[in-house]
Amino acid sequence: MGAAISFIVAATVTVLPGFDKSTAPVTVMPPAPKGAEQLFAPVSGELKALQHFSNPIFADEVFGKGLAIVPTVGELRSPTVGTD
Repeated sequence: MGAAISFIVAATVTVLPGFDKSTAPVTVMPPAPKGAEQLFAPVSGELKALQHFSNPIFADEVFGKGLAIVPTVGELRSPTVGTD
């Protein structure tokens, strides 16, 4: 019974608010020369050091050094062209 209630609540919370169907214009990148690899940032945003976040696992660099990207645009893209 509890699983059914959880499922219904989750489905309702997902469906009722709806989805933002607005789309930003897509920029098509020209193909890279054969043999060249191009990587792109998957999200636009502000780079921050992990120490600036409240999660102690990341702030204390338990998993190693790194950075975070705080998104400024609500979309995530593939970091590669993916045509080969």
